[in-house]
Amino acid sequence: MALCLAESLIALEGSNPTDQMERYLRWFQEGYLSVKGHCFDIGNATRAALTLFEKTKDPFAGSTDPHSPGNGSLMRLAPVPMFYAESPKEGIEACAESSRVTHGAVTAVDACRYYGALIISYAERRNERRFAFGRVCKFLRFWRDAA
Repeated sequence: MALCLAESLIALEGSNPTDQMERYLRWFQEGYLSVKGHCFDIGNATRAALTLFEKTKDPFAGSTDPHSPGNGSLMRLAPVPMFYAESPKEGIEACAESSRVTHGAVTAVDACRYYGALIISYAERRNERRFAFGRVCKFLRFWRDAA
């Protein structure tokens, strides 16, 4: 799914939840961009969201039930903050949007925003020898303010 997400971001030059879900659905049904040529593992939350999307075409199909946040959106997230490394605020917002398509619970969305902020912060400091905690705090402010 991370490959589907990366391809979507590059092809459309930014985040497009509908395109992402269409690619995820192809991955699920056809094995599109799967390393094994077929979908060999899918979580319950992702499966439910893709099934709902197929019926409704609403890309924000992720359950908002706080008792089933799941971690699938976090596992595929890395392409988003990497794509938006030069635009931290937009990137953190795109991380949240990326989660909501399959995992809409607040804890899942916040985890993606937080992790995205860390990746963006690290990408900005990639040429330094030490990871600067103060820089992380700056990006976490974007995360907190976007809540």
